[in-house]
Amino acid sequence: MLDKKYNSILRKTMGTTDFKNEIYSFRLNGDSEIIDNEKVIIKKIDNGLDITIKNTGKEELFYLPVIINKGGYDETVYNKIVVEQGAKAKIIAGCAICHSDDKKSSHQGIHEIIIKENASLDYSEKHYADNEKVLNELSPNTTITAEENTIVNLHLSQLGGVRKSDRHTTITAYENAKINVNERLLTEGEDESKSTITVYLKEDGASADILSRSVASGNSKQKTKFYIVAEANVNGHIECDGIVMEQGEIEAIPMLNAKSSEAALIHEAAIGKIANNQILKLMSLGLTEVEATNEIIKGFLN
Repeated sequence: MLDKKYNSILRKTMGTTDFKNEIYSFRLNGDSEIIDNEKVIIKKIDNGLDITIKNTGKEELFYLPVIINKGGYDETVYNKIVVEQGAKAKIIAGCAICHSDDKKSSHQGIHEIIIKENASLDYSEKHYADNEKVLNELSPNTTITAEENTIVNLHLSQLGGVRKSDRHTTITAYENAKINVNERLLTEGEDESKSTITVYLKEDGASADILSRSVASGNSKQKTKFYIVAEANVNGHIECDGIVMEQGEIEAIPMLNAKSSEAALIHEAAIGKIANNQILKLMSLGLTEVEATNEIIKGFLN
C-alpha cells in the first residue's frame, strides 16, 4: 500500500519517502498498513491504534502518515500512545488530503498520549492539503499527560492548502516535566484556521515554553489561543509572532493564569508585515519580489 505514487505527499508531511527498515503505520482512506517490532508495538483498535514504546536505552523512531486521496470521505481516528518509563520516542506524524474531486473530505485525529516517568517524546505533526476549491478539513484533538521528570517536544505545522482546521492541544505536566511547543501556521486564500494550546503546570519544577509563528495571506483568517495555568513553583513562557499579508487576518491571544505565588509566567506577542527593506535587500541579490517574499516567509516559519 505504501506506493511510490505517494512520494510527493509523504515528502511534504513526513520529510522522507524511504521507509525501508522503518517502523510505521500508513493509513490510506481508512485502511492501515502496519510494520512494528518488539520495541514499538502497534495494535489496531476500533478505528484507530494502540501504540506502546518500550524502554530500549535508545530513541525509537516511527512514522504515522495519513493520506486521504478522494472526495466525500470523512473519518475520525482514535489513537492511544504510551511511552513507557525511561523510554525515548520520536514520532513523525502527518495528514494530507489530496484529491481533485468537488466534494470535501475531513480527518479528525483524537490522540491520547501518556509519557511515563523519566521518559521523553519528540513529536512532529504536519498537515497539508492541495485542493483549495473545496472545504477540506483537518482538526486534531490531542491530550498529553507528562509524568515526573519527562521531556516533551511538540512540533505542530500546517503549511498551506487546508481550508478549515480547528486544532486543540491540551498538556498536563507534573513534577519537573519540561514542555516545549513549536507551532507553525500558514494560511492562504479563503483558509480559516483555529488553534488552542493549553498547558497545565501541576507540580513544582514543571515548565512550558510555547513558540508560535504564523503567516496569513489572501483572505485567510487565523485565531490562536495559548493558555498556561500555573499551580505550583513553575515557569511558563509564551511567544507568538505573526505576519499579515494582503487581506489576511490574525487574532493571537496569549493567556496566563497563576494559581501560586511561586509561579513565574511571561508572554510576548507581535503581529506585523514584512519590512520593505528586507524585500529590497534580497532583490538586490537577484531575487524577484515574489521569490524574496517567499524566502522571508520560509525563514520566519522555520
